[in-house]
Amino acid sequence: MDLKKILEFFVAQSRNKKIIIVAFNDLILGVISFSFVNYFLSFDELFFWGIITISIIPLSFYVSGIYSNKLKFLSNRGLLHITNIFLIFFIVLYFSQFIFDNQSLSFYLYLLFYLLAVIISRLLAQSFFYKNALQLKNILIYGGGVSGNKLYNSLKSGSPDYNVVGFIDDDVGKSKERIDSIKVYTPDKIPHLAKKFDCYGVFIAMPSIDSNRKKEILMQLLDQNLVIKIVPSVKSLVEKSSNFSDIRNINIEDLINRSTVNPIDNLLKENIANKKILVTGGGGSIGSELVNQILKLDPDQLVVIDMSELNIFNLRKKIKDFKKVDIFLGSLLDKNFLNRIFQKYNFDTIFHAAAYKHVSIVEDNMLYGIMNNVYSTFLISDFSVKQDVKNFVLVSTDKAVKPSNYMGKSKLISEMIVNYFSKSSKTKFSIVRFGNVLNSSGSVLSIFDEQIKNGGPLTVTDKKVSRYFMSIPEAAQLIIQSSAIGDECRTFILEMGESYNIYELAKKIIRINGFELKTNNNNGIEIKIIGLKDGEKLYEELTFNDNLLEDTNHPKIYATKEIYSDFDLLSWIKELEIFYQKSDLESFKNKIDNLAISHNKIN
Repeated sequence: MDLKKILEFFVAQSRNKKIIIVAFNDLILGVISFSFVNYFLSFDELFFWGIITISIIPLSFYVSGIYSNKLKFLSNRGLLHITNIFLIFFIVLYFSQFIFDNQSLSFYLYLLFYLLAVIISRLLAQSFFYKNALQLKNILIYGGGVSGNKLYNSLKSGSPDYNVVGFIDDDVGKSKERIDSIKVYTPDKIPHLAKKFDCYGVFIAMPSIDSNRKKEILMQLLDQNLVIKIVPSVKSLVEKSSNFSDIRNINIEDLINRSTVNPIDNLLKENIANKKILVTGGGGSIGSELVNQILKLDPDQLVVIDMSELNIFNLRKKIKDFKKVDIFLGSLLDKNFLNRIFQKYNFDTIFHAAAYKHVSIVEDNMLYGIMNNVYSTFLISDFSVKQDVKNFVLVSTDKAVKPSNYMGKSKLISEMIVNYFSKSSKTKFSIVRFGNVLNSSGSVLSIFDEQIKNGGPLTVTDKKVSRYFMSIPEAAQLIIQSSAIGDECRTFILEMGESYNIYELAKKIIRINGFELKTNNNNGIEIKIIGLKDGEKLYEELTFNDNLLEDTNHPKIYATKEIYSDFDLLSWIKELEIFYQKSDLESFKNKIDNLAISHNKIN
């Protein structure tokens, strides 16, 4: 019978039977230890005390709860518990000699042999029955502090498949320390340890480090051919309910993690708390997160409009309390529909996030795609002015800057429309412009994830293409806060951090998913260069002129002094409608092109 079958037999037994087996083992070890010492150093005169000790020690283990500790989770603390029981017997034996005159060195040796036999038997059982039979995966824990210790304890109690062989810590002073007899090493020892122990992976337990240091650590570990997992937050380690399930695989967001700042509370609440809010496109990536953030800020009423039935279905699943929420399915090009909405509600703040944003889709459906983005902005802005809405925020995009495609031009003209209405109304209009958000629908990173699942290839338009990235929650928070900055129409630019090369990101995504980049020598995941699409740029820009940027009272939000060209909006919109109704694509495109060019010239 091999070890695995023995383990399976033992595991199949009830808990009480397991306790009986271990207790019987301790009794036998007591008899063997007594017989061994008595054979070489006779102490027949203390035979009675030996029998009493053999009986009482297993009983003491049971009463003190030692047998309730599972063998596979045996730790130094458990061994110390056993040692303390024997220490008590040593002390009792020492003082009993003064009462019964039974001083004997042999008896001390017997207790010592018995203690060693119990400890060694448990270590051997744990090693052979569990670690070998179950083939535990050797891992390193990156973090030799409190978080690393908590993760270690969590792994011991909740995930017996892993065997921690070392701790890693940036603090050189900790390299002489041990955690539960496991040594702490410096990061430069990782390659040596990985080879020595045939390590499966590294679990990172440093949730409080800054984003730059985390990126450095992850980039170093990517080259070690190890599985990398990470503890996402201090909370997940501190809460009593936390367990190994809080650990997650690293993802691309960790590698492009940007430093964030806590939101400014008064900016968040000023135009939301106890106010009536409208969010258009509320089922989209940004819109749904705006809905989520707004509901946390105690609005008086939140109205959501989206033209996608699926988006509304998904949004409804996320909302727990509908007392303050009304969701409408409808098109923003429907004037009668909008009129009913504005007649029913007296909005204080509007976030206009509805727009088609995928360049290739708008290029292929130019008439409706542009009309949706431009005309909806015109109608919503017009209703806002007529209904004396206090605040209007247009969610724009970096593609509106020096646009090379019609989606970008439609967003630039949307900005111009908002600027036009701001000049002759009480409504405070503002524009928020930013780059790509992580994990939005159709984003390049989402496409990469899907391509990885299908075995590749990953498609990149050009090796030089770069993009900015921001998380959806952060973008939504900054949009809300920007609505409370200043009292005049401004174009706000969200600080996007550094721009990332998409080809390099593709290579990193391959690595963090446990694959290799395909070469002539392996069968890894291929990166395929497919060429730039029509209207796609190598580099995205956030402003027409960086020198026009100004600081605001939020460190992640800037304002720009960009000048929008004057034009007769009402007649321009009427002509655009005519071309749209006639499906006159060339005249429609010329109308868009001429207005976009006029803005580019003055900036």
